Amino acid sequence: MGTDIHGGFYKKNSDNSITPIKTTFKFNRHYLLFAILANVRNGFGFAGVKTFTPITPITSERGIPEELQKVIVEGEAPLYNCWYASEYANENEEEIGSWIGDHSFTWMTLKEILDWEHWDKREQIYGILDKDEYYRSIAQGNNPKYWCGGVSGTNVNIASCEEEFVKNPTKYSHINCNWVGDSYKEYCHEFLKEVERIKKEHNENIIFFCGFDS
Repeated sequence: MGTDIHGGFYKKNSDNSITPIKTTFKFNRHYLLFAILANVRNGFGFAGVKTFTPITPITSERGIPEELQKVIVEGEAPLYNCWYASEYANENEEEIGSWIGDHSFTWMTLKEILDWEHWDKREQIYGILDKDEYYRSIAQGNNPKYWCGGVSGTNVNIASCEEEFVKNPTKYSHINCNWVGDSYKEYCHEFLKEVERIKKEHNENIIFFCGFDS
């Protein structure tokens, strides 16, 4: 079962009220980003499948800020709806008003996001490759483009590691592999680009809040 992120950016005003900040970032499913921001799906996917080496997150369940708690009505906060007017929106959606999810609530400043000390670290990834992709990528010293967390079927036989596959390649259809991928900064560059834009435009008192569903 998948997990999705909810929330958005807002300015905390001097009277403890909030002003939603318009964002162009579509909060798609991105488990590495979820792990970095809030310790959600940190190193594993559906059914506990290992996906990458767990990391130290920016925050972990700080909860809902007081100024946001005051304005939440039936699980919805007056934050900018980034899907508003998009092809995925329905006719009842409004520009301001977003469900915040139901678990793992946390928040952080833009400075905390940008100052996270691990952005340049490269990610250790785990995944299952079919035989063709293995020969196109890891066997040639390149990182794969396509992999999955799990696969099954009558014709599926997964080698537990590369060494096992090399000993008897005709026996297996898939290989359980791991490799060093791009840096966290590269994987999350669209989010960081949006954080930089908002910081430049608004400069101060901007909070990023998020919650999750599953």
